[in-house]
Amino acid sequence: MAVNSSKRTPSGKGRAGGPRPTPKRRGQSNEVAVEELIDAVKADAKTLTKMTQSRLSNVSRRTWWLVIMMLAAVVLAWAALIVVQHWEETRGLVLHDALAAPYDIEARAYPALDTPAEAMLSVKVGDYTLLTAAPEAEASSDAQAAEAPPAIQFGLLETCLLEAGLADASCSISYRPVRYATGAYARADGAHRVNVVVAQFYDEAQAVQAMSELFDFSRATGRTGNYALARVRPVDYFYSNLAGRYAFAWSSGPYIYAAVGANVSDVNQLVEKFPY
Repeated sequence: MAVNSSKRTPSGKGRAGGPRPTPKRRGQSNEVAVEELIDAVKADAKTLTKMTQSRLSNVSRRTWWLVIMMLAAVVLAWAALIVVQHWEETRGLVLHDALAAPYDIEARAYPALDTPAEAMLSVKVGDYTLLTAAPEAEASSDAQAAEAPPAIQFGLLETCLLEAGLADASCSISYRPVRYATGAYARADGAHRVNVVVAQFYDEAQAVQAMSELFDFSRATGRTGNYALARVRPVDYFYSNLAGRYAFAWSSGPYIYAAVGANVSDVNQLVEKFPY
């Protein structure tokens, strides 16, 4: 009788032969769960993407245009609201403060339409006295009528205004004044001269046009500063510097006034006390 001499090891009791599986740690189990969750999310995302693409592909071109137009309308409405709010916040400054004419000239009346040329310039304006004057009762269409008296040395801006409407003028102004007056003011010592030109046009529309053209000449020939034109305010005005001479020009009704001097402070002081 044969005897089985093989011995069973304790480790082989009660299970099939083969290597024993390695037990999983808790951290590894969590990692597997997270990976499975990510895979599930990816799968759902792919499914959702395909469904979305399929539905979008079925949308008609007309519907797309309607959506785009609605979005554009919303953007435009928002932009318009911003603009309106900005205008509401700034219109007081822009239209009333920033463009308000200096020297309170808006409160001044202009001369009566039948005022003689010699009465357009006051003999005394503040600390300044009228030295010489060359009024013209009626401005002719002649070039000689625009020549300055020898006692007054006119600059570019005054000359342009005096030659307004002439064919051979040094600048382009459409209309000829019906009358004008010129003069030179100075302090008691005879220094600090300021030239003044007053031009009366046929009506206010001609004065507005001439003022705009005088400004264009000043800007093209020299430099210009603050201004308000085309009657955005009751009075048109502008500052300029032509060939080193400072000027302040303003227009009220059918009249245009220009004060020009070598010193800006003299111009300011004269205009501040000017009656018109």
